Amino acid sequence: MSKLTVRLALIASALLASATPAFAQDARRVEVGASMASVIVNLPEGGANRSTIFGVPTAGLGVMNPAVYASLFVAPKVAIEPQLGMFSVWDSSSSHHAVVLFGHLNYFAGDEEKSSPFIFAGGGFINMTDESTIKAIDGGAGYRVRVGDRLTFRVDGRYIHYFEGNGNAVAFTLSIGGLFGK
Repeated sequence: MSKLTVRLALIASALLASATPAFAQDARRVEVGASMASVIVNLPEGGANRSTIFGVPTAGLGVMNPAVYASLFVAPKVAIEPQLGMFSVWDSSSSHHAVVLFGHLNYFAGDEEKSSPFIFAGGGFINMTDESTIKAIDGGAGYRVRVGDRLTFRVDGRYIHYFEGNGNAVAFTLSIGGLFGK
């Protein structure tokens, strides 16, 4: 894993860990959650075989859908959302990893206190074992369901474009989150 990737992963982890208490003291809420289930359809370029990945708690081991998020509500209908996903696999002779760092800007049709549809757009990168870094942008829409005062569920669909000839993907995710603050 490159030094830059390690540093960025540590920074993103620190931001996710510190966001909850920092925003809990403010008037706005923060929603911290994780992917529960995903389906990803990879659409490679150049006629390569299409693949479909289904996973519980998350598809692609977090490679395509970051597994942890923190929605920082900067306005009643707007949230900035850092996302982090990572995995590592090793045996006696080799190891493999992927670190995913993404950021989204979310717009909710209702305010943070209500269930509502939302749209989002963002970008980030995936760093793989071979030191390659895949840059990507995505956008999509979903529905956020408030259950009581502290629990949320999200269902969303997104289109992901990978740069430098790495193809595209379509993903559908179900996530669970908890609200902190207020």
